[in-house]
Amino acid sequence: DDSSGPKFNHLMWVTEETVMRAHREGHYNATYFRYPLLYGPNAPANPEWSIVRRILDGRGQLVIAANGLICRRGYAQNVAHALLLAVDKPAESSGQIYNIRDEQQYTQRQQIDFIARHLRHEWEVVEVHPALAHRVYKGEAAILPAGVVEFDISKVKAQLGYRDVVMPAQALAVSVDWLVANRPEPGGEIERQLGDPFAYAAEDALIAAFRKGYAAVESVPFPDMQLGHMYRHPKKPGDAWAPPSR
Repeated sequence: DDSSGPKFNHLMWVTEETVMRAHREGHYNATYFRYPLLYGPNAPANPEWSIVRRILDGRGQLVIAANGLICRRGYAQNVAHALLLAVDKPAESSGQIYNIRDEQQYTQRQQIDFIARHLRHEWEVVEVHPALAHRVYKGEAAILPAGVVEFDISKVKAQLGYRDVVMPAQALAVSVDWLVANRPEPGGEIERQLGDPFAYAAEDALIAAFRKGYAAVESVPFPDMQLGHMYRHPKKPGDAWAPPSR
């Protein structure tokens, strides 16, 4: 599978190097944009559909990866704005490589909670280990990124004056409303791109097994220990450290 992983990343690097080498050799003026995960109306593998469809299907539980992971994201209109800034400033952008994303980034949990409120839906969000969540969402465009990603955009802001033209909250609301009005075909191209089988019975079984395993882990006994900070509170000279009295 060449769609993700080290080989795909290497091929992206080769492409970037090839484009910029031709620029340095004087064949053309190039500006290279490193795009984030795109969202918004007509976005390929629109990542919000994994959440929106489950709400429309009346799901009462949602599995997500724990730890509040952040995935670099960019609303399509904001990403297009960055590209047009480079067109307007050819001298500044010539030969440059820019990271592009929305200025403000949110965790998966924040995005999910926003969508649920926006669609007036109540459910239980079950945070599990990322390896378990990956069994639910197979594709990279779903709600399971590889981890917290720092995608610095200070260069495009300083050199080209980039700022979001659409705030992320407004952008996410527009994206969700568009998906509700233009629902992808079940099992069709968008869902295959997402790598999301929407296997609800399997999700429920995974949640039940997760809770059973978590309860077993919690039942393992550990000795009680009185905690205290490292500073001493002597009552007389030479008093040894001791935890605070109960």
